Amino acid sequence: MTVFPRPNGTAPTTRLSELTPLNARFVHYLRLWEEGETGVSRISEELTGHLGPAKGERVAEIWCALCDLLAQYGHRPLEILPAGSTGITGDEAGFAQLVALAAETRREDAMFAALMMVRPDITPIVISLATQAGLSIRQSDLCAQARPRPASHHGTARLH
Repeated sequence: MTVFPRPNGTAPTTRLSELTPLNARFVHYLRLWEEGETGVSRISEELTGHLGPAKGERVAEIWCALCDLLAQYGHRPLEILPAGSTGITGDEAGFAQLVALAAETRREDAMFAALMMVRPDITPIVISLATQAGLSIRQSDLCAQARPRPASHHGTARLH
């Protein structure tokens, strides 16, 4: 296990494996964004691989705008663990929940979650970006699941 120095107050509250796969992906992308240009490039590559070049790039831009807003207008800096960490902080869990609620179009619940993180005047913008990014990332998961898998010829009988 790798031990990373933590900013004051940053402590894992649960394990990443306890989140839904979609919420874990939101945390993954938040951590990549925190890494800077290298991480942002990885976000773009992953989304482009699932959604195609134009949409993937656009969703990556929306994601980064969302994270930038939270960083700029947040009540305090978010506590974000390094990519690859198995635990998650309360801030990461709250962020993932906010995006998940927005992606489920549970606007009022998402607004409440956003109010815990940013100023009230920024909340509608955060919800709009979270909805766009969350729905698109959710769509990319569904597209990946729906892709046809190569047919296996094992155990199939030839009928003539």
